[in-house]
Amino acid sequence: MRASPGSRSRRPTPPLRSTTILRCARRRRWWRSAGPVLAGLLLCALLLVIARPALATSSVLQGQWRSADTTEPPPPPAADAAGWQTFDPAVFTRFANPDEQAWLVLRPAGGSWPQPPWVLSVINVGLQTVTLHAPDGEPVASARLGWREGSAWPAHGRLAFVLTSALPADAPLLLRVDSRGAIAAPMRFAAQPAGDFVHSDGIWLALASACLAIMLAMAVVALLFALRLRDPTFLYYAIFITGYAFVLALQSGYVYAPLGWSALAQEPRLWGRCTVALSIVAAALFFMHFVDLERYSLRARRLLLGYVAIVGVLALAGFVPGGSELGRLLINPLLILGAVLFLGVAALAAWRGSFYARLFMLGWTPLLLATVLGSAQLYGVTRGWIWSDEAAFVCGAVEALVFSLALAYRTLGLRLAYEQARLQADVDPLTGLFNRRGWSLRAAHLEAAAHDGAPLSLLFIDIDLF
Repeated sequence: MRASPGSRSRRPTPPLRSTTILRCARRRRWWRSAGPVLAGLLLCALLLVIARPALATSSVLQGQWRSADTTEPPPPPAADAAGWQTFDPAVFTRFANPDEQAWLVLRPAGGSWPQPPWVLSVINVGLQTVTLHAPDGEPVASARLGWREGSAWPAHGRLAFVLTSALPADAPLLLRVDSRGAIAAPMRFAAQPAGDFVHSDGIWLALASACLAIMLAMAVVALLFALRLRDPTFLYYAIFITGYAFVLALQSGYVYAPLGWSALAQEPRLWGRCTVALSIVAAALFFMHFVDLERYSLRARRLLLGYVAIVGVLALAGFVPGGSELGRLLINPLLILGAVLFLGVAALAAWRGSFYARLFMLGWTPLLLATVLGSAQLYGVTRGWIWSDEAAFVCGAVEALVFSLALAYRTLGLRLAYEQARLQADVDPLTGLFNRRGWSLRAAHLEAAAHDGAPLSLLFIDIDLF
């Protein structure tokens, strides 16, 4: 007798092998660890692509440079003069070592200078002093972040030398870069008509102001939550994001213009050193509490505490004679090491099932990547990445928004846990009725309502042998 098609038995599906199950579980765990990183990078890349056309600057320059031990301007060299190195002014180049000077020669790549008035921009100057000399060797203007004299404009995120007179086509411009007492940061140059410069400078100012406003607003919200919930995690976050915003404003010159905090220009290295150390310490404490490293990786927690101790000692060494040089030498390697350390520990906690570690990676990865790329430019890496300053502001704002949403989710979790604990304290788990504590609280509320004239009914039930 044949079986009907509808009743035909199907072959049983063979069970999955243990290796297949483990492989699928590992893929899911990998995606839970790597997914937030990819999402954060994609978000910041999208914002930078949107902002890049508006921030673009034109550069029509070619240059030569050499180290110098004197402030006397050298004669303009030939294009292939011995002892002079050629460089591309459109990309970041480090000219002088710490406590040294360098002479730079700029020429128009197209054979003629722009029509006046035009602006020579020096981007990412740091705390170095740049002096512009006329073709005859006379100094025209000198400036650094927070200070300027001569024909220098109050630019934002850069130094700006305005030239109002026409220059001969073959006339070079001389610049002296003084790195004594400062980190020799890599710089790049751009020549723009005055109108284009004002336009791009206004866009930079709007972008930086919006990003700083977002970071400070999220810091205030976190501080209010810390006071309300008595949770130190919110306090550590508020300290970190405020410190990071201040470091960005200090390095870009935002605190000098447009804020006009000229008092900070007297000791910028002191303010920067203390703020960086405080931000790193607060970031590590926030990370350990937010991710709950005591549960997911106690060894990684101890490793982070050791890193924080090293940063603290380095910050205190700056107040000791000779300690500033040590700080300038180690600060950027420590930033790169800290970025890798934070991201690695977060990936480990996410791999072990920490949901908050995945949220941390979503907001933190773009910021750490921008920090690493910006610090790596001191060593000649990523010289062509000219959006390091803008990326730092954008990534900081994205990180503030993501972490604020994550902290809001944490607040919701705390609220739900509180409600559940209160319910368990007031209700008998067997009968689902109020226990003595719950009844006493409700009776107090009913008595207060009765005093206000509200109707009150009371029912007694005596159950024997319950």
